[in-house]
Amino acid sequence: MTDQGHCIACGAPAAESVALAAADWQIKRCRHCGLGRTVNRATVPPQEKDLYGEAYFNGSGASEHDFSADFMRQQDRVRFTAELDEIEKRTGKGKILDIGCATGEFLFHARQRGWRVYGYDVSSYAIKQVTERIEGAVVATGELGVDTFPDESFDVITLHHVLEHVDAPHQLIQTSILPLLKKNGLMLVEVPNLDSLEARVTGAEWEDLRPEQHKWHFTPGSLRMLCTKQGMSLELLHTLHSPLWRTRMLTDHLWMTASLLLRCPYRGTVGRKAMAGHIDHEALWRNHQDTRSRGQLSLLSRHIGRPLMYYLYRAMLGKRLVLIGRRQGGRP
Repeated sequence: MTDQGHCIACGAPAAESVALAAADWQIKRCRHCGLGRTVNRATVPPQEKDLYGEAYFNGSGASEHDFSADFMRQQDRVRFTAELDEIEKRTGKGKILDIGCATGEFLFHARQRGWRVYGYDVSSYAIKQVTERIEGAVVATGELGVDTFPDESFDVITLHHVLEHVDAPHQLIQTSILPLLKKNGLMLVEVPNLDSLEARVTGAEWEDLRPEQHKWHFTPGSLRMLCTKQGMSLELLHTLHSPLWRTRMLTDHLWMTASLLLRCPYRGTVGRKAMAGHIDHEALWRNHQDTRSRGQLSLLSRHIGRPLMYYLYRAMLGKRLVLIGRRQGGRP
């Protein structure tokens, strides 16, 4: 949590409280900005390469989902389209670098829209998938440093679910991200939202908590302060919610909202224990696609759920945080 005795996000003198706990881990939160830090992570592999192998991306490892499954790609298409729309409102299309590019889903959509795409990931397996899937993509692995890409060469740098994994996110931004951005270039960060509706309701069972992987847990305020403290000017900060692909998801969101507002017990299917039955998302997606009645019910759910989703958006209670910042001045 601390950088020379201060919070890495808000810079306040370190003062933490235990927010969540289990037998082998705790989540401590900064009393000033709400930034969470995982301690006592007894189950963490000793090296990143042990975690981010093929199993991580095909659903049999720590990520618990298949990056190439139709259901996941449909969800990614929705969220990445929204992010690229926001980016393109603020800059012309040019060179975009996705750090932590995984198997290249974001780069795939960016390339289709006319961007020159570059990727970086610690996983050699992921880099191989990007190379095979996206013609012309320039990708790298190994140590991210001054020799990986030229200084001030990118119009946009994106980090999807990266900052929560690294030891020192403030240092990563300062030493590895800002030097690669052109003057006035954009940085987009996406992380899980510790203040989301799901996190507040499910607590230690929140499926995006993942203390065995995630070292940091961001709130809207702590993410904003972390990035602006490194010299970025804030362009956008909002949250994303999961699309209501099926009727049950609307029911879950209604239960969670009632639980938050009325303090009643939650009885839905969101959370680690509820997910332990390994819901077959791929089968659910096939049913949604193949059965006309299911498709019509899902469409009706999305229409009915619009006011609720708008409320979650306005209240910053969405599942993920998305921040866009602009680099100021010349070389940091």
